[in-house]
Amino acid sequence: MSDGAMIGEKEFTASVSHLPLVSIDLLVRNSDGAILLGNRENRPAMGHWFVPGGRIRRMEKLGAAFRRVANNELGLSVEIEDAEFQGVFEHMYDDSAFSDEIGSHYVSIAMVLEDCELDLAKLPQIQHKEYRWFNLQEIIEDARVHERTKEFFVGDFGIKPQ
Repeated sequence: MSDGAMIGEKEFTASVSHLPLVSIDLLVRNSDGAILLGNRENRPAMGHWFVPGGRIRRMEKLGAAFRRVANNELGLSVEIEDAEFQGVFEHMYDDSAFSDEIGSHYVSIAMVLEDCELDLAKLPQIQHKEYRWFNLQEIIEDARVHERTKEFFVGDFGIKPQ
């Protein structure tokens, strides 16, 4: 499929069992320095607090993927130049979006959006049905914040508190 057309669920599930996926994760901070997390409704990381984000589609340029993910996940019309590159992270899970029987491997491009004042009640309800602003200490200490999310905020590559 050289035209970048979407593949079917069966083919996608087979691909996930053999290849890593590339995603953009959005580290959204408000003017108080709090980080936006959503309670995930789907696999992987279902039932955990996680940053908004999404997969990059085949043949989709990074800037276009960023615009689409930011719009779908946050309802924002922003460009990749409006964000700061945080780093590349590897996320491995025992399940995937289409199966709890195969794991998934994500290569995540983390992008920081600063000073975002969002109305949580108006955020899209695609992957997350509940949103909340967390401070850095809450992210580190809360057992419901997924370990892959915590990795964005701790260690040598973690986002620095304001």
